[in-house]
Amino acid sequence: MRNAKKPRVQVLRELRKAYEGGASIRKLVASTGRSYGSIHSMLRESGTTMRSRGGPNHRTRFPVAPWRTTPVVPSPRPDRGQR
Repeated sequence: MRNAKKPRVQVLRELRKAYEGGASIRKLVASTGRSYGSIHSMLRESGTTMRSRGGPNHRTRFPVAPWRTTPVVPSPRPDRGQR
């Protein structure tokens, strides 16, 4: 994907399309030869909505176990936070 003759706008468009199509930043780093930071900056510059860290396994803070109907939210410890 890296080509010095491509206009920057075209590179930004290609990176955004690949990222929004499911490619990770690390895959874009490997395919372009650019650094992680430069890919991240270029994606932000292009207006890309960044995914959260950790991929699809970290979507909720308190997941619902298969046998429960509501999430289990830890209760505050009685020895903390209340003085």
